[in-house]
Amino acid sequence: MPNFGILLVSNRSPRSIWNLAIRIEREVAGARIKGIVLERPTRDYDWLGDAWDRVVEFALSVAHAYPCRRNTDKEFGVAWLSRESEQRGWKFLCADERMTAEVQEFVRNQNADLGVMVGSPNVDAITQSIPRHGTIAFEASVRTDAATSGDTPQPSDALDVTIEPAFDVNAVSRRISATFPSQPYDTRAAVNLKTELFCNDLAVRTIEAFSNGSAEVAEESIAAWANSLPRFTAEAGLNAAAVALDPSRWRNRSARSLFLHTLALFSPIFIARNWYRRWRGQFPVVILFHHLVSDRPHRMGMPTEIFYREVEFLQKYYRVVSVSEAAMILKSGSVTAPTVVLTFDDGYEDNYVNLRAISEACGVPVSLFVSTAAIDSHAEFQHDLRRGTKGFRALSWDQVRSWQSNVVEFGSHTRTHFNCGSTDLYALETEIIGSSDDMQNRLGARPRFFAFPWGKAPNMSAPAIEIATSCYDVCFSTLAEENFAGNGTPHKVAGRKGLPATVWELELTVQSVFEFAQSLRSREKNLEDSTPSPMS
Repeated sequence: MPNFGILLVSNRSPRSIWNLAIRIEREVAGARIKGIVLERPTRDYDWLGDAWDRVVEFALSVAHAYPCRRNTDKEFGVAWLSRESEQRGWKFLCADERMTAEVQEFVRNQNADLGVMVGSPNVDAITQSIPRHGTIAFEASVRTDAATSGDTPQPSDALDVTIEPAFDVNAVSRRISATFPSQPYDTRAAVNLKTELFCNDLAVRTIEAFSNGSAEVAEESIAAWANSLPRFTAEAGLNAAAVALDPSRWRNRSARSLFLHTLALFSPIFIARNWYRRWRGQFPVVILFHHLVSDRPHRMGMPTEIFYREVEFLQKYYRVVSVSEAAMILKSGSVTAPTVVLTFDDGYEDNYVNLRAISEACGVPVSLFVSTAAIDSHAEFQHDLRRGTKGFRALSWDQVRSWQSNVVEFGSHTRTHFNCGSTDLYALETEIIGSSDDMQNRLGARPRFFAFPWGKAPNMSAPAIEIATSCYDVCFSTLAEENFAGNGTPHKVAGRKGLPATVWELELTVQSVFEFAQSLRSREKNLEDSTPSPMS
């Protein structure tokens, strides 16, 4: 249905409703946002916390030689949404519960085909009935099967996402519900992120189904799609999120070690280094890698809330770009801001929920390097099964296709997670070039980027590097290196650093403090080894 007009009504954050509006216009053919009604948000002011934030922001801005983004809540607030809506030609109204008459008049003036109400805004029944086909209501809650302590959902809780499609103003309200089991590492913040993702998914699919068919067909289509969303079954007897998010559980280094490295970060050496890089326009591009964001225990996993905290930190103090942007920046010869790239290897299905929820909520670009044979079978990874880890499947091609957007890129990771330290040319071509062929056949375009499985020097033979660099624009190792601009020369094999699971270690990793300290220790040891003994 061409020019199918949508009116959005929500009490979510401005950025959240913006994300949904963009998805509707991008993913539903013919859908156009007519207007947005945002229930005026409230914000509790914590002056003590704000003062501390200002101290940290000043210190890191000096250390980085780069100003931070002051407050993302303010940056993406009501005024921002109003400006962006005006630029796109969307009418915008910020209202409260006392403005019923104003809201009704605004809704009438938009002449929308369908209203979409997300969250729990205080909107009367008359307003909901004004759009030509009524209003679809989306709500989500945590259904509690056992007592809940504090803000931590229990493993017995479940996330309920319910929609009430009003396919006709006079029709009996229908309810379509999708239930998702709570995971051991779920927190309230993680549940809120996933709630928003599922509601947005269902909103987009509902509008798409309704604009292309009758009420009955749309209802069946939505229910089938809702039931197809991945639901991860948690193992019994696991600790809840309060244990999972304990910093001592996730740190790789002791607090004493981190404190000493932090002193180095704020030393004249690092501060002068960063200001020199700013003067020269030669900041490094630091490419980080991980495997999966999951609220179930996995040796290579990271809980949703932990990664969400890290993304918020990176967006505040660094420029976060996609792999494509990073390649262009490195080729340009100038990097004027400290820059970070987020990449994920293998292609775990958990990322389709948890990583996608964070990426969409924050608007942060991510890149995934997938092993195509695992995607073909939509099965568990062999390297997990060999360790006795079960239940962690690969993405499906349908999920990859539906996820492709302007904030996510997919690259190759061989067909079978092959060790490219081999010198067997046939095997290397089958794995490296064959995975590119697979993605071309499945997605309609060849991937531009490739990541070597394991990615250390023994896992990248000379023939493998030659084949990969001839087939892809840029290849990636896991050698912990900073990447600097090359004055027009493309980086053929870029280094990546492992993404730690605490913000403290993340900052020291991106600033290369650990590598600097390690080089000093190695230099000192070499000097000791080369010093003649007094007895000789």
